[in-house]
Amino acid sequence: MERAEVWRELYSLLRALCLRSGVESPYGKGDFWIVDDDWGGQLHKICVFRISFITKRLVGDIQALLQTQFADWGVMFQLEILNAVETIPPEGLVVYADAIEEAWDRDLLIRVFQKEFAFGLQ
Repeated sequence: MERAEVWRELYSLLRALCLRSGVESPYGKGDFWIVDDDWGGQLHKICVFRISFITKRLVGDIQALLQTQFADWGVMFQLEILNAVETIPPEGLVVYADAIEEAWDRDLLIRVFQKEFAFGLQ
């Protein structure tokens, strides 16, 4: 399968997984949006508008998907959360078949969102 076909297949499967956990909106009116432009590379980008969307279960499901069919690919979660109280940096996490790299400020997210930041409390 050519790279572009792999990109489309992974996009479709990621979208199905994410829709089980939330509402998609490219305008920030839902929980997430998977960038639907292929800019090259082997990474899909999910913009997150609600921190509660990212759970260990969702991340685990994505990692399992990568392990079964897309071992050379990754999925980046970028935070695009508007918060009137505090600025939330865009750094999130990157999921690979064999690793999860956290770039976010976990302490800040727990302090600001408390129980809503389910990834931090599980």
